[in-house]
Amino acid sequence: MDDFSNTQHFVAAILLIARLGDIGTTYLVSPKLKLEANPIVRRFKWPFAILTIFLCLVPYWNIFAGIALIAAFLLVSASNSTKIFIAQTMGEEAYYNFFLELIGRAKPRVVSAWLILPAFFLSLLGYTILHFYPDPETDYGYWFGFGIIMYAIVYILYTSLAFFRLRKLVKNGSHNVK
Repeated sequence: MDDFSNTQHFVAAILLIARLGDIGTTYLVSPKLKLEANPIVRRFKWPFAILTIFLCLVPYWNIFAGIALIAAFLLVSASNSTKIFIAQTMGEEAYYNFFLELIGRAKPRVVSAWLILPAFFLSLLGYTILHFYPDPETDYGYWFGFGIIMYAIVYILYTSLAFFRLRKLVKNGSHNVK
């Protein structure tokens, strides 16, 4: 039982780092959450985001769910991290307006294809991991693969919702583009 307990503690610690990474990188990219794709966080703001730190306790309830969440939240943190330089250099408002301008120019059918492509590759990675670690009862690797697939699904859902929400703002003229 000590070994399992240590594993729970390890997974909880990594999950805490992953959540702090997600929250911290989100803040660095979009402190006002103008660029936030997650509609739940956008609605309930920073207090809700901070409360999600308690997700690091999930491994004490279900270690496999904790592992899946690690994969998903580390991918979110990595994705957010790629945007920090641009957001910090331009500023959130200018980045948001730039993004709206691009959305206004984009053809929805083409953008849909580009939104699907990252989710496809991420899902393929997840399914490859599931192939090599097929047993959800004994293989921790299975849950990393599952977490990657979960991230891919959330990615396509949230980015699509964000794109079409922002596109509607642009089409209705209720945006801040100068």
